[in-house]
Formats: sequence, C-alpha cells, structure tokens
Amino acid sequence: MEIQTFDSWEELHVAVCGDNDAADAAAAADPQTYEVGDYFLRFFPEMRLVVYGEILDPVETNRQAGGDDDECEYLRHQYALPHMQFVRYTCCYSSLVEEGELGNTHCSSMNAKISEDEFTRARKTRWPSDRTGVLAVFGITTNPFTGVITETLEA
Repeated sequence: MEIQTFDSWEELHVAVCGDNDAADAAAAADPQTYEVGDYFLRFFPEMRLVVYGEILDPVETNRQAGGDDDECEYLRHQYALPHMQFVRYTCCYSSLVEEGELGNTHCSSMNAKISEDEFTRARKTRWPSDRTGVLAVFGITTNPFTGVITETLEA
C-alpha cells in the first residue's frame, strides 16, 4: 500500500481528480461492461482476500428500504452525473464481511465478471479467499496434497 501526503487541500484535490481520471480511462478501455444484476470479483493479493460483489440498482434498493420519491429522484440524478459513469452501487461480500456491505465500486477495480451460479457457490462456502476454495467456486477441484487440478465441472 502506498501512502501519499499533501501540503494542501488543493494538492489533494488534484491527486484525487487525477486518480479518478485514470480509473475512468481504464474502465473505458476495458471491453467488459458491468451493469445492474451482474456479479464480479475483486482481488486483494496483498491481503490474500477475494471480494465477491453484486451490482444493485441504487434507486430500487433505496425504495425497498423505505426511501421516498425525493430520495429516489436524488439518487437517480446522482448516478446520472458524468463522473459516476463507471461507478456502480454494489453489495460486496468476503470472508471478512460475510453479511455484505453496501457501497460504490468503480468498474476499474472489478477484476472479473462471474455468473450467478458462481456467486451462489461462493455464498454457500462463506466467501472463500484461499486457492482451493476459490477454484471450487468455479467448479474446479484440486488434489489436497499436490494442489493439482483433478476435475472441472462441464460447461
């Protein structure tokens, strides 16, 4: 992890805007698209953590939670702003946060799209981050002694 320090709010703002521009450019160059109803993975190798995410509709999620029309309109407006083009409202799960956490995820940080079946297998196995557990999510089994792949599910 890299820690940056800044001498002023202006320097911080310039750095954040630059980071956002770089993330948007990376997402725009990625042929993979991520939309409401999709599932994805995020890898954090330095923490040996895999995060499994589900992309939600922020307006519908708010409405289901009892949000009124004004709140829903506000969210609709916010997510339509240009700087939100590659930001998705998500619920992310991991072995650290098994119950899930709502928030925004930038598409550039989504490492791979996964199927609903794979997401369900991950949920049933409590969001694995170890190699064997993650491979099992994708229907791949390994020899527990050698780590060699022994079987895959038929596509």
